[in-house]
Amino acid sequence: MSLFHPRSRAEQFEAMVAEYERPIYLLCLRMMGNREDAQDCAQEALLRAFRAFDRFRDGASPKTWLYRIAYNTCIDELRRRRGVVSLDTLREGGFDVPDATAERAYEQLEHKERCELVKQAMEQLPEDQRRALVLASDTWHQGVVGIVASRLSEKYSRPSFMIHLNGGVGKGSCRSWGGFNLFAALESCSDLLLGFGGHELAAGFTIDEANIPAFRERMNQYAAEYWVGKAPESVLEIDMELHQPGRVTLQEVEALSALEPYGSGNARPLFCLMGATLLRTQNVGQNRHLKLRLGKGSAQFDGIFFSTTSSACGCAEGDRVDAAFYLQVNEFRGNRTMQLQMVDIRPSLLASSREQESLALVRQCTGGGTVSARNARRMLPTREQYVTVWRALEHLVPEDGLHTAYLPLLRSLSAALGKTDAFLRGAFCLAVFQERGLLDVSAQGDSVTLHLAGKDKKVHLEDSVYIQRLADAEATGRGGGAIQ
Repeated sequence: MSLFHPRSRAEQFEAMVAEYERPIYLLCLRMMGNREDAQDCAQEALLRAFRAFDRFRDGASPKTWLYRIAYNTCIDELRRRRGVVSLDTLREGGFDVPDATAERAYEQLEHKERCELVKQAMEQLPEDQRRALVLASDTWHQGVVGIVASRLSEKYSRPSFMIHLNGGVGKGSCRSWGGFNLFAALESCSDLLLGFGGHELAAGFTIDEANIPAFRERMNQYAAEYWVGKAPESVLEIDMELHQPGRVTLQEVEALSALEPYGSGNARPLFCLMGATLLRTQNVGQNRHLKLRLGKGSAQFDGIFFSTTSSACGCAEGDRVDAAFYLQVNEFRGNRTMQLQMVDIRPSLLASSREQESLALVRQCTGGGTVSARNARRMLPTREQYVTVWRALEHLVPEDGLHTAYLPLLRSLSAALGKTDAFLRGAFCLAVFQERGLLDVSAQGDSVTLHLAGKDKKVHLEDSVYIQRLADAEATGRGGGAIQ
């Protein structure tokens, strides 16, 4: 009997999944080599099939169709890990996706589910129930929830529990974050569950729909105790910083393949560059991915940042950045070159030599030290520059304050000033505003918290001790006195 007896397309897909879910998982297990990766690939394959199902032809073999999608899903993942994707191919629009229809459907679903439906569900959660994300809906197919839970954990740095509802019963899939032990957490709530299984990083469970609110509350209490009242932070564990990137050879990158296969217990080595310059960015692969070039010293590297764009990465050409990446080999038209597979990029928290000099001068002035006439002239802002910095702060700092990294803040202010010694003068403006009571500043490591305290105040900046100190130094220099 044909699988496609006249029923709704949803019922047809449910029947297909029921028959072939296990064989698809076994295929993925043979290709990926471990259960965790096999589960993720199998769920992603079902997700692709779900959104491409309307294009499935009646009379075609469902087994062949599903196996092709699952096979291509595993190949995509293995290709991504082993670094055989060509940047040049991407640029030319030939991003290698064996089943392009399914891939497009997958991305459409991911956008809809994660960016619309999931976002709406999260917004309905109170703040004390966002340490662990427990979301349920009858609109999510069971084959989708695992991969969506994985993406949510990555995006929001939380353990995530996605539940498919059907007839008053929920079938859930969950993914860990930050060392959170899922199996132990589920075990602590076992009285609310019909059943559960899995391991520390990935698990599944069944629950009565009526028990989901209590489960959500208990799971968030468990997470609060695990993190001692603090929300988990997204932290990358870097294996090695490349202090001399120009000395890394293609042969050394190729030698990393001896560490494969990567997986649970054998993570792929993660490298970083601190204080590099973002030289060039280019959206590729139908504007879904970012090709970039980083430079540090005399060394330059091409890199690829999947699923992000130049506008979304938070950095612009010319910025000083810190970058985390995997080292891989790029193959194109017989040529093999080294490239970076980006994991994260941020405005650099490492000061350049010129920035270090500027900060030292500001500390020298505010600490009561002697400043030369030349440096006084470099540091003293014009009235227009004070106004520019203050307006930039009004734009950046909300009513409840701003917590941000200090160096990127100063760079954004210097960009607003846009002249010689802009970084130095921007840092001095902040010191003056703080001294005159216009700005509250508290420092915590590499970050600062800012509050604007002088929106309704009238303050004479000329009365600043710091400004007077520089003015005196400049006057001494003009008068021919000794210049320190």
